[in-house]
Amino acid sequence: MPIIATEGSYNGKPTITLLWETGKWGEDTRPLSMGVSKCKKVLAAMDQIQAFVDRHKNDPRPTRTQGATPSAAGGQAQGQTNAAPAGPREASYGRTPSYGRATA
Repeated sequence: MPIIATEGSYNGKPTITLLWETGKWGEDTRPLSMGVSKCKKVLAAMDQIQAFVDRHKNDPRPTRTQGATPSAAGGQAQGQTNAAPAGPREASYGRTPSYGRATA
């Protein structure tokens, strides 16, 4: 899959954006943008990045139907949410909570 590199700017600083075709499983891919400083760091770590890719090039990739892993879901196990526990307003099924006042 060919990669298209375009140059641009963000807040007056030069950036490079990498675009590539749709992924192997048909999902949309997001562009990768970075500035000169981050590009220098990537170039400095090129040997480690290549070793990482070589170690993991045959790893199976989960599909969307298999569900998210804890690392892909922001450190949460499948089924967990960030929602706060139901408070008086949510538990009242749409009624305004009394907050200690007597209700009929």
